[in-house]
Amino acid sequence: MILKSFDYSRVVQLCTLARPEGQLFLPMAAAKLAQRYSFQKVPTLEQLVAPNQTYTFSIGAFGEYGIHDLTIYSNGIIITAGVNTSVIEAMMADLFAWAESEFGLRDTGIPPRERHYESVLVIEMNVKSKKALAYSNEIAPFLTEHLDSYGNKDYIFDFGAISLTIDATKYAGVKPIAFTLAKRVNVPFEANIYHSTAPLKTDHHIQLLERIERLLS
Repeated sequence: MILKSFDYSRVVQLCTLARPEGQLFLPMAAAKLAQRYSFQKVPTLEQLVAPNQTYTFSIGAFGEYGIHDLTIYSNGIIITAGVNTSVIEAMMADLFAWAESEFGLRDTGIPPRERHYESVLVIEMNVKSKKALAYSNEIAPFLTEHLDSYGNKDYIFDFGAISLTIDATKYAGVKPIAFTLAKRVNVPFEANIYHSTAPLKTDHHIQLLERIERLLS
């Protein structure tokens, strides 16, 4: 298997932050956040004072890596970038440590406190499609095992067309995206180029794809 590119990676951290000393002056905090991560697009003053408490910062950087966007909600933070999820996790840790030292913001510990992942890759791999349906039972436990290691629920994945997904009616709150493996659109089949999504860290996503390739090649 050959990793061709990162389509995108995303880390969703559900949490509630609070400042015991009192409310922040949001325009100042937003300016400092934009400066720290070189964000080129920041919320307007009207957006900062809006009641929905959702603020999106776009086109930034963490070290040498470009960051698509960082969105802050009242109950969590989402970071999206075309990188390994480990880079986003490092940025998330940096963000929380900096927010506490700079502004006194702390995690209240109020649930839900969960971390969810999305990893979308373009890969070259050798898969015989006639074998694919026979091995869903080999793939689903891998997804469940690693989601459990992230501290999430024991989600049960099942085969749905060309994907493994959960029954969304059985779970409340944020749900993992489906695992999919599909031929890349507008690429000849013989090129063996696939598009894959998974609710996993990038490294675990790659391990799963390698396992699938061994099973189906």
